[in-house]
Amino acid sequence: MPNIDADTHLIETADIWDHLDAADRIHRPQPIELEQGVMVPPIARPMKSVWVIDGQLYARTNLQMIEEFSKGQIKPGALAMTDPDERL
Repeated sequence: MPNIDADTHLIETADIWDHLDAADRIHRPQPIELEQGVMVPPIARPMKSVWVIDGQLYARTNLQMIEEFSKGQIKPGALAMTDPDERL
């Protein structure tokens, strides 16, 4: 019988926050693209894709870059949990 790991990690995208109630949307992280990279936690290199959370900048994962570097073996939908079949 196959096993399915339900204790997994995912990559947060801007769409993941769409479930918030209208009153809570003020707390939604804001994705932004910068012209020049800046050092942000927890990545040890300059990042252009960042989240603004409580006034602080945090690294934001670029799913298309992961797909490109993996030569198509890792699909964005699998990481963002938008394509459950691909994830499995």
